[in-house]
Amino acid sequence: MLYFAILIVVFTSVALAQHWYVQRQVDRTADQELAAWTAKVSAEIAYIDKWDLKGYRNAAIICPSWYVISQDGLIIDIVGDIPWLFGKVQIINDSIYGSPQTVVSSVGETWRLHAKKVDGGTVLVGIYSPQSLKDADQRLTANILKFGSTLEKAASTPSREIDFLVDYAVLSSTGEVKNAFGGVPLRANLHELPITVGKRGTVTVNHGGHTYRIYSEPILDANKRPVGTIIIPKEMTLERQAMYLQNRFNILLVIVSLAISLALAIIFTARELSRRHTILTIEEALRVGESKTVEFKSTYQWDIKLGQQKDERRLDVLKSIAGFLNTDGGNLYIGVEEDQFGRPSLRGLEEDLKLARGSKDKLQRSLRDLITTRIGSDFSPLITDWFEEAQNKLCWRVDVEPSPTPAFVRWKASGESKEQKKFYVREGPKTSDLDNESTWHYIKNKWG
Repeated sequence: MLYFAILIVVFTSVALAQHWYVQRQVDRTADQELAAWTAKVSAEIAYIDKWDLKGYRNAAIICPSWYVISQDGLIIDIVGDIPWLFGKVQIINDSIYGSPQTVVSSVGETWRLHAKKVDGGTVLVGIYSPQSLKDADQRLTANILKFGSTLEKAASTPSREIDFLVDYAVLSSTGEVKNAFGGVPLRANLHELPITVGKRGTVTVNHGGHTYRIYSEPILDANKRPVGTIIIPKEMTLERQAMYLQNRFNILLVIVSLAISLALAIIFTARELSRRHTILTIEEALRVGESKTVEFKSTYQWDIKLGQQKDERRLDVLKSIAGFLNTDGGNLYIGVEEDQFGRPSLRGLEEDLKLARGSKDKLQRSLRDLITTRIGSDFSPLITDWFEEAQNKLCWRVDVEPSPTPAFVRWKASGESKEQKKFYVREGPKTSDLDNESTWHYIKNKWG
């Protein structure tokens, strides 16, 4: 049981360490990629002592998506499909609703802007630094109609339907950015951003069932003061799903291991309880008498009738042990005699102890050597013995567990020319030896 508990602890620790390591490596790889993309955008902005975005607007930047915001909250550029990260924004000039107007943003860019109300929100379109106002106004008027008259239609308008020179933003009535592309100037609430403007950092954000890793890099002036921030997101939904599935698999393995351990613990506990149930106290054994799992022996090696040591008495002990091994296990009590009516009583081990010069340890070593040499060392772990005292007399109790393999007794009896191998089983309250044919059938039926 302890072994399985240790395995569960080790496996759980390994699973947690694996999760932490893989998660860390995935995030680190994503951050390296985000930093590389940020460097590309930063190189094109090329801020020195003032905002000069003309070169940046003409640059072809190879990056999935990015966002640029000034230190005072002006959104300079939106390129990507998660404009929601700006929270609620505001149009910087309300005069653009009636007709297209020229607006200069706080970073010095000139825009021709036009806006209209739709059901549920606002559509804003713009052209950066137009060369012809007439052409710009025509483009803005024509393109703003493509967004329809509802917020739902405007938010779902694909960018391919809008002229390349026209940037746009679709806002809900509460100021949430629903769809946008380009740099039409909008004012963001810096407190609603998931990052801190002007500081480098990485955060993980969950939105609409998707997971994003968002990296921010400050744009610094000559004095290393932040004037704006580049924000680059990377969707991590698939990576997180893979981690989730891996965690589920690890948790399942832990649960299965725990279930197996509990099942084995129940089996082992039941087996141990059953085994303990068969170990009777001396008083209980004397009261119950001999049975399939209980047997009495008067002595270990002392022949009471002859009044001397006799090897056959040790053979009797071996027979009982082998019978228990080959059947269902049991308990042998040495130092218990039965009268002519079969009633057991405790007589003690006086003669056996004298032969061992009073050493109980010597008796135990003698029995252990006998089991090893005459039955086999493989069976020794199934046999335990100890001494107990009752009624001021000593009893030697031998506890035998059932064996997973057949056990034979090798013995050269007096009058025989060579050693014989005998197979013993318990049949009710007695131990019987089987002939060869009966032994073969018994072994086949019990062990296969």
